[in-house]
Amino acid sequence: MRIEDAVEQTVESRIRRMHVAGPGRVKKYDAQTRTVDIEPMIVPPLPEGTDEDDGDEDAPLPVLMNVPVMFPRAGGVEITLPVQAGDTMLIVWTDWDLGRWRASGDKRRPISTAKHGVSGAVAIPGLYPSNASPAGFSVALTASAMEVGGNTDAAALASKVDALFDAFVNAVPSPTDGGAAIQAAVQVVWSQMSSTASAKLKTGG
Repeated sequence: MRIEDAVEQTVESRIRRMHVAGPGRVKKYDAQTRTVDIEPMIVPPLPEGTDEDDGDEDAPLPVLMNVPVMFPRAGGVEITLPVQAGDTMLIVWTDWDLGRWRASGDKRRPISTAKHGVSGAVAIPGLYPSNASPAGFSVALTASAMEVGGNTDAAALASKVDALFDAFVNAVPSPTDGGAAIQAAVQVVWSQMSSTASAKLKTGG
């Protein structure tokens, strides 16, 4: 073998062993640590001219243990999801090992010098196959509203409902007006608000 071919083969082998991103299936989720044990779902293709019996160089990756799940979080606010075994996610292998940074949050050198190694993996919810079953519950953001579970109804604002309730309770009834006094008291409060419901949040069954 020419030295050029040997070098090329070595470089290609290193590149083939470098992982950047791919789908994975959750085997186990720890809600306390927000980590998953996750199985990579893409089997690396075999090099040209080889077959399944040529060795285990390109065998499937093992289950990755204790991989942090990336939920949206900023400004003291976090959005989490009820992750379950069987869910699929996007696995991203970061440039370097994350162990020391995760432990302190400070700028540190990595423990491992391996590039795109398993200790630098994170999992991002949202990637799923086309044949996946529809979600049983959804939250949809539009330009004008947030729809929770659908758009069949609107969620009442507690402060406005309380104001209407207080107007009803505190109204002085008249035995001869057929409830007109109570109706008038409630209508006064009603006229001061555009709606008892939030225009920004809709819920559905």
